[in-house]
Amino acid sequence: MVTIMIRKLTVVFLTSAILSGCGGAANSFMAGYTESVLGKRPTKAELDAELKSTIGWSDLQLVQEVGPPDKTYDVDGHRFLAYQSNYNVNRPGKDPSYTTVVHGNTAYTTGTGGVTSGTVTYSCTITFESVNSKIINASYTGNGCTY
Repeated sequence: MVTIMIRKLTVVFLTSAILSGCGGAANSFMAGYTESVLGKRPTKAELDAELKSTIGWSDLQLVQEVGPPDKTYDVDGHRFLAYQSNYNVNRPGKDPSYTTVVHGNTAYTTGTGGVTSGTVTYSCTITFESVNSKIINASYTGNGCTY
């Protein structure tokens, strides 16, 4: 869900940049959009900039542009809209390299390196804070938000 949200935000920002005639900005957004489509995560600076640009949006605009949040919380007049994503990446294993040394009539073989295969789990939660239906802050946590 967060990956889809980042893609949607990037498309919104790309369209805005093109319509406002900002050629340099359009090129950088296009690079970011291409990377999003290819499954790469944004850098911390890119995600911070995208989230900062949502400050001032209405809750309705956020939901229209990004989609419904996974969770909402209301605390003392503040609403928190959270988008969550969890995904796994399979990491292939790598065989060790072997070195054999012969001493007299005995051969000694030693393995070095190598990595066992496994699954790495990534997660990301992006939370927007709003007061009076206006976004006032956005933050994220998790190991799968940026690279």
